[in-house]
Amino acid sequence: MEGKKKVENVLDWYFTGKAEDKGERINSCDLCNTAIRYVYYIKNKFTGEILGVGSDCIERFNVTMMKDGVRSSRLETLKEVNKYKYRFKKENANQYVFNTIDKLSWPNIGSYKKDYSDNGYFTPEQSYALFNYLDKQGTVYDKKKFKIYVDTKKNMNKFTYRKFKVIEDALTDNQKKECKKFLFND
Repeated sequence: MEGKKKVENVLDWYFTGKAEDKGERINSCDLCNTAIRYVYYIKNKFTGEILGVGSDCIERFNVTMMKDGVRSSRLETLKEVNKYKYRFKKENANQYVFNTIDKLSWPNIGSYKKDYSDNGYFTPEQSYALFNYLDKQGTVYDKKKFKIYVDTKKNMNKFTYRKFKVIEDALTDNQKKECKKFLFND
């Protein structure tokens, strides 16, 4: 391994199973000096030294995890790293939604936040009401960061074309297709 730190033997090092999201690329990988946002900690099993590295270096240098003193497979380690990446991205997306709706002075906002936190999405009706309110207040936001769950078999009886146009930018292509089929009986 080369970079800021010289690591002689990759087998002396293992992924601790701990990682952090620094919020932006403010740290540098201790191995390659690349700017990183997600820091994964590796530890030397002989010296106890801990380094903060990026996921690319874990993969490139075949760093694996240790579980109960047994080295995990490379695949298991990469799965664990990917779980962190997924969790960090999901947390960031949810935080964006919460920060955006926290700007609202709206009596229903607490129940909306709870629903989003519990379910991980808004319904089309909730999204319509929320986006309308954000637009009326002149709030700048990105609809694509809001997750909406569309079930055309339930809770769509009040869904109109006008509501569809308000939430359309937040929908995936498949959701748009399903909504159009529902609205136009295609």
